[in-house]
Amino acid sequence: MTGSTCDGRQTGLPVATAWCIDDPKIANAAIEQGQLDLVMVARAHLADPDYPYVAAQVLGKDRPSWVLPAPYAHWLERYRGIGKAAAQ
Repeated sequence: MTGSTCDGRQTGLPVATAWCIDDPKIANAAIEQGQLDLVMVARAHLADPDYPYVAAQVLGKDRPSWVLPAPYAHWLERYRGIGKAAAQ
């Protein structure tokens, strides 16, 4: 390796971080651009238990409730008004 930086392309190892990436758009961009293989969002998830659902909504995913376990996703889709209110 040359230089002082190291990334997964040089080592073949996956690269992950948990350092202050709470914004779903920033996390998604880092993965799409190949800067990271995994973003760990424990702090964001502890601060907001609905983080996966909210992140899916922010990223414009179709059927964002399905990032959750099936029983919860079904409930959110069935009672759509309640699911939207909880995400706001």
